[in-house]
Amino acid sequence: MRTFILLIALTIFSPTSKAEDRFSFSANDKQAHMLGSYGLAFTGTAVLKRHTKMSRLEAVLWSSAATFALGTIKETLIDKTFSSSDMLANTIGVATSAMVVITFDLFPDQRVKNSF
Repeated sequence: MRTFILLIALTIFSPTSKAEDRFSFSANDKQAHMLGSYGLAFTGTAVLKRHTKMSRLEAVLWSSAATFALGTIKETLIDKTFSSSDMLANTIGVATSAMVVITFDLFPDQRVKNSF
């Protein structure tokens, strides 16, 4: 887990070749990155929780790691230049998804069965 966090930090804070690559919440590109990462991580958590025997925390961790990996692949292989501000936006989206699932107790580990 420490290695994963270290890789995230190195990826986000690595220098970029573009001087104009600044993070701004009002930039449409950054909003798209945050929304896409949030949606992918949230959906991944829901799918893993419903179709596997993973705990909620395991599902959050696996879907977050997969979403972050896809974002990194997109930034390194598809885009012509790596953007650390795009990776920061991806990280914000993934972290928001994890906080929502854990804070609001979505996809609980133990389902309460009604005995009607």
